[in-house]
Amino acid sequence: MRLRSNRCLYAAPPAYSGRGRPRLHGEKFKLNHQATWWADDESVELKDTALGRLRRRQWQNLHQAGERNSPHDTDTIGTKRRSQQCSSS
Repeated sequence: MRLRSNRCLYAAPPAYSGRGRPRLHGEKFKLNHQATWWADDESVELKDTALGRLRRRQWQNLHQAGERNSPHDTDTIGTKRRSQQCSSS
């Protein structure tokens, strides 16, 4: 499934501290703001003849607001071109 670039996802909430209402969400992960990204769970770099170097990153167990008890936490994957196309001249 493709997500909008301005979408926010959330990590699991921290353990209940014993005071007040339990938190619904953990840290915020904004797809369009790399400063909010934490270390990826998996990362792979590939070289494609048509696209050049690609980097694939994966973050596990994120959820969207309103889905904190969903049994379908998302694994989020981002792919980025690391270099320009290879030229064959």
